[in-house]
Amino acid sequence: MMDTIWIRVAETGKTVEVGRSAGNGMIFSGHAVQVAAPDEDGPDDPGPDDYQMHDDQGQEDGE
Repeated sequence: MMDTIWIRVAETGKTVEVGRSAGNGMIFSGHAVQVAAPDEDGPDDPGPDDYQMHDDQGQEDGE
């Protein structure tokens, strides 16, 4: 069995399982951070369409 770790890729925001050597290289270069393994019964990584935007986000009063 291969030794693996879970990482979150900075560019895409996806959480993936990779080999320890590859993961450590990505972490060291700043392209990823190590994370805990996702819950088996939890949802997949949310994509941009999974976030609900509100009309008032980013607007100041009176706009």
